Amino acid sequence: MTEVAIIGAGMAGLAAARTLSQAGVRCTLFDAADRVGGLVRSEQHGEITVDRGLQFFNTWYPAVKEILNPGEYSALKIKNFQPGINTVTREGSALIIDPVRAPSMVPKLLRSEFSSALRLGELVRMRNWLRSELMHRSSLELRGPSRFGHASDEPVAESLTKAGITGPVRQNAVDPILRAFLYDHGGETSAEFAKWVFVTLLRGTLALPERGMGDLAATMGRLGGVRVELNSQVSAVDVQPNGVELTVNGKTERFSHAIVATSAQAAHELIGTAVPEHRGQSTWWFTVSDEVHSDRLVTVDGSGELCIDLAAEVTSVAPAYAPGSQLIAAATSQPHSNGDFHAARDLPTEMQVRRDVASIYDCSPEALELVTRHDIPDALPLVGPNHAIQAQPAAELLDGRVAVAGAHTATSTIDGAIRSGQRSARAIAELLAEK
Repeated sequence: MTEVAIIGAGMAGLAAARTLSQAGVRCTLFDAADRVGGLVRSEQHGEITVDRGLQFFNTWYPAVKEILNPGEYSALKIKNFQPGINTVTREGSALIIDPVRAPSMVPKLLRSEFSSALRLGELVRMRNWLRSELMHRSSLELRGPSRFGHASDEPVAESLTKAGITGPVRQNAVDPILRAFLYDHGGETSAEFAKWVFVTLLRGTLALPERGMGDLAATMGRLGGVRVELNSQVSAVDVQPNGVELTVNGKTERFSHAIVATSAQAAHELIGTAVPEHRGQSTWWFTVSDEVHSDRLVTVDGSGELCIDLAAEVTSVAPAYAPGSQLIAAATSQPHSNGDFHAARDLPTEMQVRRDVASIYDCSPEALELVTRHDIPDALPLVGPNHAIQAQPAAELLDGRVAVAGAHTATSTIDGAIRSGQRSARAIAELLAEK
């Protein structure tokens, strides 16, 4: 019998397995799928690699660099977009860039619709709004309430309005980034979490592993000394006085402790934990026969007139995704609450997406050839007010035996998922060390 069972081989479960293994704790990792990674995965369509959903790697995330050794991190061959974002406004394109880190973009910045789309006075207020977060350089999960300097939080929309960020910067940059990266269309996200996300974009760079986001999952999944059981459906978790019993593919296995690192819905079905509100994402992947230029920038919709929230020409930074071709990904988020994916907002048609992608990249809609499309109903949990600042460095174990991990227990980022897995594993390792 291994001592700890980990249910779910997404980022949180893989981080938990690595943390336990490094602490000398024997563990078994179960996942119902035939591969590790959870939502972080890639697919092959002939010679073309696509990620399941439009995902990005942020080079600042400290948890990734901690959980991987330097050789593993280097082998990912991270390919960076420019340190900035292109936003489509009603006046034209505007660039949000760091001229120090992207000096080659300064001439384009000066030619963009910067003055009308992003007013300097409001940018100063934006920096003041971020000031409290700029003091920190850690993952949000490593801070308890006392380290925030206050004990309350509020929706990001209210926080921005109080800070006087209500004009073009809000419309053309802030709200589009919230929609694109947090799937937040109503400003409901925790202001503290939103500030942290904006600061990670300032400090880091959006990027992709050379061979796709699935390579990050595969690298995380190289677990020495861990028993890995794929195609293994855990249907029950029963806490006993002296351990935990799991029903795996209809058979019973016994462990000292368990970490449930599944989706929020699966965790609810196993141990009755709450299911937070989630947001969905639809993604379209196109090859393009016309030559397009993206300046290695991710584009968001600041006009409110496009049917997509986000677009990226991924082969501009990672050509191995589609050797000899150009590959464009476009995504839209679906604001809904754990219900029908199609209920809250009509999904755009392929023709509407083609039209908007073509307008961004100055090509004809007919030049775009669809590779595949993904609809992911519960792509991201909503991180509401007070959720972020109530997170504690130590995990609480249910009945003293079961820990819960995953982005829904932390912040909805790869960094947050990894931190949640580390936190749960360390809590159990400390208990076992006391025996």
